[in-house]
Amino acid sequence: MVKGRTQIKAPSTKKVAAVSTSKKPTGPHVGSPGVAAAAAALRKPSVATVVPSCGSCGILVTDDVKALQCDMCQGDQWKCIDCLNISADVYDQLISEPACKCLKWFCDGCDKIVSCLDVNNITATVMNSVSTTMDKFTDMMTNMELNLTAKMAAVEQALSQKADREEVKNLDITVRSASDTIRSTERALNNVSSTMDKIADTMRNMEQNLDTKMTAVEQNLGQKADMEVQGAVEGALQQNKEEEMEIDRRKKNVIVHGVAESQAETSDQKIEEDLAVLAAMFQEVGVDGLMVESVVRLGKRSENPAHPRSMKVVLNSVDGKQNLIRNAKNLRSKQDGGWEKVFVHQYVTPRQREARKPLVAELKQRKANGEADLIIFNGKVVKKRGY
Repeated sequence: MVKGRTQIKAPSTKKVAAVSTSKKPTGPHVGSPGVAAAAAALRKPSVATVVPSCGSCGILVTDDVKALQCDMCQGDQWKCIDCLNISADVYDQLISEPACKCLKWFCDGCDKIVSCLDVNNITATVMNSVSTTMDKFTDMMTNMELNLTAKMAAVEQALSQKADREEVKNLDITVRSASDTIRSTERALNNVSSTMDKIADTMRNMEQNLDTKMTAVEQNLGQKADMEVQGAVEGALQQNKEEEMEIDRRKKNVIVHGVAESQAETSDQKIEEDLAVLAAMFQEVGVDGLMVESVVRLGKRSENPAHPRSMKVVLNSVDGKQNLIRNAKNLRSKQDGGWEKVFVHQYVTPRQREARKPLVAELKQRKANGEADLIIFNGKVVKKRGY
């Protein structure tokens, strides 16, 4: 199975009571080898804890580091999840999921060895070896049969010639020994064949189990990925919906900068004075029919009158807002009344503001390079159309 980090505990050190040296030892055992060996054993240093490290990045594999140990060499071959390019969730699933207990991880050296192994090649190699052994056994049996026939012929000839009975007895013993050897060899070959069949069945079962486990893991990972993608898509759709609703709420709003703040004492008086300034500005830019639904100053009031707060103005129509933004550009050329410091723009959402930043930077850069009559329109920096 896949093996994670196992804590290596330092061996405990037993305390040894101190031996008093105030009295000189006496007796026949003083200076004996046993006493010297015991004293030397007391002076042996304790064994230090060995902490393995990642074979790729070198980080120490302590208890809080998630890493895998090679299942083949069983040595200090570790690799952390960062070098394995797997997430902490996948690591936890590999360690704790029962379906992953048959999975193994090998280090680079062992992986090369395992990759060179093939079940079919091993089986074919073993079967070729058995076939070769069977061929040798057949040849041996043939030779033994020929030898036995020759010896039987010799026995018959000896008997026919009234040979010595002791020689006949020796030949009979030899024949019986050869028969026993043949039977033993046959039993060994049968055992080899049975063992090979069991090995082949075991390897087929292992391959089937591995395929099943891998399929289960792939399905689990695939389902998890699908759920994450679905969640991301739903989140993006929800954000887009909220953005559209916020844009709709701001469709009649504008931000007005550069209008001096009222010095009145009450909030109502300040609002009345801001409304009066807005009415004068509408008349100045030629949008007399535009009405204000509400006005509010944004942020905390500055102690410096030269830095007035911006005003968020809610108008009564979208068309009126567009006309105001288009005509308010003429305020820059008004020298009387302080209108040259006042400018108006749309009340955009934070997302729109972030999307507009690179466009503003491009607009400034192109103007600095000598281009003129540039505006931001529909998410692009374009030239104004001539009239």
